[in-house]
Amino acid sequence: MDDGEKDEYEEKWDEETEEAENDVAGLSMSFLTVQALRFWISGILPNQEGIEPWEQAISHTTRQCHWLMGSGLVFFVLSLAVLNAERFVHEPSERVERMIEIMNNYFTFGLAWCLFYGVRWAISATHFTQENALLMVAIALFLSAVSFLFIFVLDKVEDNHLFGEDSEIAEGATEKMITGLGILIGFSWEQSFDTAVDVVSEGLRADCPPTISKMIMSICLVLIVFPAWRIFILPIEKELSEETTEAGAQKAVLKQYAQQHFELFLQHGTDEGDLDRAHLLMKSHRRKAHGLPGPARNPALKHLMVTASGIQEVDAPEEHTKDKNKKKKSVSHKADLSVSLLG
Repeated sequence: MDDGEKDEYEEKWDEETEEAENDVAGLSMSFLTVQALRFWISGILPNQEGIEPWEQAISHTTRQCHWLMGSGLVFFVLSLAVLNAERFVHEPSERVERMIEIMNNYFTFGLAWCLFYGVRWAISATHFTQENALLMVAIALFLSAVSFLFIFVLDKVEDNHLFGEDSEIAEGATEKMITGLGILIGFSWEQSFDTAVDVVSEGLRADCPPTISKMIMSICLVLIVFPAWRIFILPIEKELSEETTEAGAQKAVLKQYAQQHFELFLQHGTDEGDLDRAHLLMKSHRRKAHGLPGPARNPALKHLMVTASGIQEVDAPEEHTKDKNKKKKSVSHKADLSVSLLG
């Protein structure tokens, strides 16, 4: 690391470190802000972990719940303002980019905290249980169900362009809301696990000190969660991050074509001629994605396909087709996704 040059791993280290710092800054500032909002609305100051005494936690009024959840909507509107302001900043410096990212995290996390504690106040006020652990699980299940429903609807709205094909503001708002709801699910289950660990450690106090029991349970949770993250989540995250590059986008589209080709082979009624044509197109897409040369390396040779309608040239050299394809680019083949291999 002291050779004066940054390699791929050092750049990735800096990138992940900056992302972690931005997340921590947004998370801590949003939590403290919502703590102050809760004190201003209810007159009850939570402790450093956001927990209120049980008698006071179940005594919040409906008006207070509405005020806190309404504050979450204010955070949402402010996040859209930051999103729109970002589009007007041309070639921002690294410091400005990081400030924008921190503000995005701040308002998104603030939305999630307000919705979480607002729902917690509302469900606690129903007095349906006196067990704190059961209450937190019920809140997590309720928020997960509602959030998944909203995310599903918002995703369908965005996919079908119901706000218009060029409505960037609406799409940005949809993505912000989906991000906030995803964080809300994470917050609710984190609080549920934290409460459960406290309850179990207190129950084992006679046999084992709470600090030791908490450490043991934490190790057990890591042993369960870490392999799942490493085997399933990390490869998907890496694949999605690679799709942001030109080469990654081409390979992602190639995988979709390969899946379609596989399905054609499995279908009983697929015609042999259609399979041959799909195979040729699949090879063409593979060469484009990997930058491979065509089979006819000799410019004097031609790759021909004999069909019932005549003889067609396959993968014609660029000089043969440049007039026809002058406006066509091969940056990413996403435009071809709406057309099947046989179309």
